[in-house]
Amino acid sequence: MRILAPHTAEEAAEIFRQAARERGKLCIRGSGSQSAAETERTIISTQNFRLLDPGHPGDLTITLGAGTFFRRLKEFLPAKLALPDYGGTIGGCLCGDRLIEAHRFLMPRTLALTFVRSNGDIVKLGCKAVKDVAGYKIIPFFGGSKGRLGLVTEITINTAPIFRDISRRILSEGYPDNGKTRELRQRLIRAFDEEGIFS
Repeated sequence: MRILAPHTAEEAAEIFRQAARERGKLCIRGSGSQSAAETERTIISTQNFRLLDPGHPGDLTITLGAGTFFRRLKEFLPAKLALPDYGGTIGGCLCGDRLIEAHRFLMPRTLALTFVRSNGDIVKLGCKAVKDVAGYKIIPFFGGSKGRLGLVTEITINTAPIFRDISRRILSEGYPDNGKTRELRQRLIRAFDEEGIFS
């Protein structure tokens, strides 16, 4: 079992391009809190994607590396917000099990993310603005994708102390895990992972 831990999105992009050329198979893994390692694949660890930008007072957003442990959010969130218990990373929480409370807390607060596609393209979705009408919302489809859409490297989170429960409920439940959603996620996986290095 080989483990690679890139420090930048550009390093990850080069690893992905090489895997595509060699028809290799990769498995993306954070701290391993939600999945066991697959020994026949090269594991891409997010451990070096740590804290990026704690923001400035009044911004109401922070940008964290996908390898940052979820519990570190307490350092940046208002005291009145209760943070669910979760032992994994931000990236693992976002892309892992959609049914855990930590995911339901994080997903609706996710304003933007950067990820690396299987072909090495570095893609930025969303923006740091609290309100955005820039097009289709693809970010919720990363929930439950378990790295099959690409390697998430950084995530921008809304830290506003007042976050309406109705918005949270609509965003976290707006893409139910039914047949239609699974079909659309599979189409996104085929589109984002053209080289098949994650499937």
